[in-house]
Amino acid sequence: MLNKLRLFLQPFKNYSIVGVIILVSSLGFTAKADKYIKEVSASLGMSNVSYAETESKVENNGQRVEAQSGSVSVLSLDLHYKFIPGDKIDYYMRFSAPFLSASGDTYFSYHVGGNYYFGGESSRLEVNESGSRLSFRPKLRYYAGVELGAAYLVFSNELVKRNDVLFNFGFHGGATYTINDDWGIRASLHFARGTGANTTTTAIQFFAGATYFFGAK
Repeated sequence: MLNKLRLFLQPFKNYSIVGVIILVSSLGFTAKADKYIKEVSASLGMSNVSYAETESKVENNGQRVEAQSGSVSVLSLDLHYKFIPGDKIDYYMRFSAPFLSASGDTYFSYHVGGNYYFGGESSRLEVNESGSRLSFRPKLRYYAGVELGAAYLVFSNELVKRNDVLFNFGFHGGATYTINDDWGIRASLHFARGTGANTTTTAIQFFAGATYFFGAK
């Protein structure tokens, strides 16, 4: 009976080993991630977007308007949520929207991405074992990373007012400073190239603001 069972399971042996490795690895990653404190940040800063239309347009009055180019500058609010913290790498999502604009120009963006931290832990670490709590709180952290996302741009001049939806790919870097168990500050610089149906863009964003740490304590 045992020999028959072994023969039956033989074709699945390699797949089982791979499955166990994947399962153990994922459980280990989850357990490790659960020890790190998550973060949410709110920041203010500037979004400067240079744009160029890819072709000329014919307006409703029949007049052909040449392809436009220029720039949009907007005071923006950025909301950042680190949803998978880790030791050297973390993953986040962020949303930025106009906080104040002097004209009808506007720029919204949503990104997901990852950060790599230099010279130390990327996140606050907290472990509860046998009634004892061990907490590690990195003070100053530097990071760099990449992000993907989408953006919505509205620009206008004396001739036209146009809008476009863009696909963004970008790089960024920044630093965080921990003040106490609950609060810290964050500063970041983002550079992204965007491609839309009618427009290409280069966006530079700078933000600085407050970070709140939350999770099991």
